[in-house]
Amino acid sequence: MAALNVNLNAEWHKFGSSSVRGYAYNGDQLLCGTAFGSYLENISMADIQATLLQINGFFAFIKRNNNNLIAATDRLRTIPLYYSLVRNNFYISDDAYWISEKVKDKNYDSLAATEFMLTGYVTGANTLYPNVKQLQAGEMLYLKPKGQQSGITANRYFQYVHQKYNDLAEAEFTDRFEQILHNVFSRLLNWAKGRTIVVPLSSGYDSRLILMMLKQFGYENVIAFSYGRPGNQESKISKAVAQALGIRWLFVPYSNEAWYQWFHSEEMKAYYRMADGLCSLPHIQDWPAVRELKLSKSIPDDSIFVPGHSADLLAGSRSKKYPSIYNMTDIQVNSLVQEILNSHYSLWDWSKQRQQLYHILRKRILQSLGDIQMFPDAASAFEAWDVQERQAKFIVNSVRVYEFWGYEWSLPFWDAEFMDFWRGVPIRMRIGQKRYNLYVESLYRKLTGNDNIENGSTRTAMLNIKLKNFSRKTPLYKLLSKVVLYLRTYELYDKYPLCWYGIMSKKQFKKIYTMSESINSGLNAFLVLERLGKLRL
Repeated sequence: MAALNVNLNAEWHKFGSSSVRGYAYNGDQLLCGTAFGSYLENISMADIQATLLQINGFFAFIKRNNNNLIAATDRLRTIPLYYSLVRNNFYISDDAYWISEKVKDKNYDSLAATEFMLTGYVTGANTLYPNVKQLQAGEMLYLKPKGQQSGITANRYFQYVHQKYNDLAEAEFTDRFEQILHNVFSRLLNWAKGRTIVVPLSSGYDSRLILMMLKQFGYENVIAFSYGRPGNQESKISKAVAQALGIRWLFVPYSNEAWYQWFHSEEMKAYYRMADGLCSLPHIQDWPAVRELKLSKSIPDDSIFVPGHSADLLAGSRSKKYPSIYNMTDIQVNSLVQEILNSHYSLWDWSKQRQQLYHILRKRILQSLGDIQMFPDAASAFEAWDVQERQAKFIVNSVRVYEFWGYEWSLPFWDAEFMDFWRGVPIRMRIGQKRYNLYVESLYRKLTGNDNIENGSTRTAMLNIKLKNFSRKTPLYKLLSKVVLYLRTYELYDKYPLCWYGIMSKKQFKKIYTMSESINSGLNAFLVLERLGKLRL
């Protein structure tokens, strides 16, 4: 019988045999804190899976019954849990480092480290260490005695699979979508209870929709903010949108020099340890902004951050860059795997290792997806992989920034009802995000009387894709690449809107940058090499 070792931070609430963090709804009943624990106490071990499919929210919990244990994360693993069973000792914690120390893992899993370098996260239940595992998005874990030995069973109770497509007319789509949004934000505001909601406002549609919904509900305690190099285009649009909606707007200036200080601070080191979970690249984009908002006391201590992750994905944004997947009449596994590799395994150029790595990574991708037959089409499988891997472990993991600075958060576009709505929207209505974009544009005109809803980030991204594809077809591609590299290096380091290449000197940047990398390429190398003791800055 395994010895149970449970280690949870102070933000967890304990009631009887249950420990819980986060909040959820059971119908109209709000469950948080000890009330959530009390609710779980009345649920039998056998009924946990049915309960997980019924409740809606952002949570993780552990329920014990003698030497039996069940642990679960929500659909997106917004609150991570890690575990290990070694030498008949079972460890579970929200701190992956605690577990690695207990099981004395000293060497990285080489495949996990390779995958991390290419994606910025480790897929499946794996982490960088072989004996430290993570609960996946929508997964529950059983620990139960088996004679003198204990066994672990992990069960995915939810995967983002499209089903029962509803071919709605435009008016029907709008009515249904409006009702879903009303329900989602009613739950959010009921939980917020008048506290200040802080929205990271970009130039895109998702964060803008959050502001517009708060405006429609008449919620008064709202602050929008932006950041970056003073005068950057993203922040100009952000400010214009906030002003058009009558929302207070704050700006946090970034500079290369400031980024160097922020990134090499003891605070950033502490954040990395808290946020990476030995499986995810910590999000740093708005870390300095939240830091400055806190230190300047620009927002109340009980503020709630509500970022716009990730309505665009659910609404079909990937169809813009990967149209072949959305045009595929049946699932061609090799093509699906190749597009996932193109989309997500791209932080470093691994073309020279392709023969060695392709089949290994292909197996990893297919293991993560599970039974391909459950997906109605290739687009559904493509989005499902994105949801359970990139979204859960990189995009959604960005909420660790808010937690690090002592704030709560909520993700309305990962509300279960919102997700289920988009699971029923057919491909033709998701192509190019058309239906979603039309709705957001219409609502913006209704609330502001303004037709100017320029989406700067999307427009720039699409232009970059077109230019890159065009340049590769020209006979002077190699020469053009050298010219573009010189200009791009100058632009990125000295003019990039977020200034974050200032984490290193300009000399170091010019030495390593080849136009194939992004800031995340450098950051994941920093994390891996620093942990291996091979980092030389």
